[in-house]
Amino acid sequence: MRDEAAGGRALGLLLLGLAILARGPLESRLATHLLVQFPLLSAAGALLAGPKPPAALAPWNRGGATGLALAAAILAFWMLPRAIDATLVSPVYEVAKLASLPLAGAALAWSLPALPWLARQLLAAQAIAMAAALGWLYTALPERLCLRYLRREQDVLGAGFLLLALSAFLLWIGRLLRGPSASPAGPRPGTRMRHPGPAQAAPGLLGSNALARGEKIRTGGTCSSPSSPTMRSGPWSSRRCAIPNS
Repeated sequence: MRDEAAGGRALGLLLLGLAILARGPLESRLATHLLVQFPLLSAAGALLAGPKPPAALAPWNRGGATGLALAAAILAFWMLPRAIDATLVSPVYEVAKLASLPLAGAALAWSLPALPWLARQLLAAQAIAMAAALGWLYTALPERLCLRYLRREQDVLGAGFLLLALSAFLLWIGRLLRGPSASPAGPRPGTRMRHPGPAQAAPGLLGSNALARGEKIRTGGTCSSPSSPTMRSGPWSSRRCAIPNS
């Protein structure tokens, strides 16, 4: 486990360094800015944070609601065209982007495992729908949304969002058809556990003990011999007699 955590943090540092060092080439195109640099920064934050939040933050993220709201707010802000344009001309916005997107990734890594299976599926469906809506928006509108980029780059970004939504939808449908991950073998919810009695739990042991002690076994009926049709097969005594209740 420690080796996996160390490997995840090393990979997170690698992705973070790649997103920062290749900032110029990635931000020169609108599609690589949003579809490459943004995921790199978010994935780096998720890998650096790990699956469990610190003990001091765990009470503030019960059920994953707080972290999910924080991540949604950060991602929604950086999807605004004006915020995207501002990162190209303002160092303050650029530093804020490089710091907040890893924070969003960490919040998602801490919150998604705490959500129920159905809530995760609904969240995935909403994310796919939003990606498809953004793709349609960037390709359908005739005017430029991001003024620092050309209009044809907006078309490329819209096509990328549509392709991403389609791929995510097919993957989500495949996972949804398989259903939730199989749990260890056990009783189904709503079923009652039947606890067998002593005689049902270990009839051979009970019978052998009775034979060893020469005791009579109470059966609730009359005495039966080995040749009697009421005699049961198995490691029981060869003679059964009912002991009347006093």
